[in-house]
Amino acid sequence: MPFVTSTSRLSEIIIADTSLIPVLNRFGITLGVGDATVADACRAHGDIEPDFLVSILNTYLSNDYFPEQTLKGFQATTIIKYLRETYAYYTRFTLANIERHFNALVGASGGDNNLGPMRKFFDTVKAAFVRLKDEDEKVTFPGLATLDAEALAAAGAATAPVEEYLTDMAAMLIVHLRGSVDSNLCYAVIAATTALAADFSKNSRIRNRILLNASN
Repeated sequence: MPFVTSTSRLSEIIIADTSLIPVLNRFGITLGVGDATVADACRAHGDIEPDFLVSILNTYLSNDYFPEQTLKGFQATTIIKYLRETYAYYTRFTLANIERHFNALVGASGGDNNLGPMRKFFDTVKAAFVRLKDEDEKVTFPGLATLDAEALAAAGAATAPVEEYLTDMAAMLIVHLRGSVDSNLCYAVIAATTALAADFSKNSRIRNRILLNASN
């Protein structure tokens, strides 16, 4: 679809790509958008900068779109607020949804399979995410202006384990699953995991290339 602008209708954007629903939710924008444009929604929610929301939506819609200079024009506090909302969304909804489906999958599939170790690996994924979130809250965000080159490099590398674990978890189910399982629940776990992996990767670009580089 064409790039989003401030005059684009939210309903048309969402219908064209429903993966944007959770992104909009992080800005407090929920379904039932009527005929509102992006600019209308930003005005309705008071403190949303239309250009920032447009940049975020286009980043999700196209791998070729990454307005580095535009995003660097926003204050670090704006990007940090968005990243915090994103972390909260992952914790409350996305990871919780995967865990709920995974637990249901294990419970509905009996014992003649190898789901046990894979379910334990999900705990590893969650732990890596919590470490990243906690490190950002305790060190990266509050100390952004004073981090030296070594600390910035370490902060930038911190997202890699979570991305790798999410990719590995989906691959484990696709490649190594054995025994009888509930196919629908298995698909739900894979779909939710791959969706989170894609979303997390895009947010990592914003965090690493914009937030960290802008502090130099």
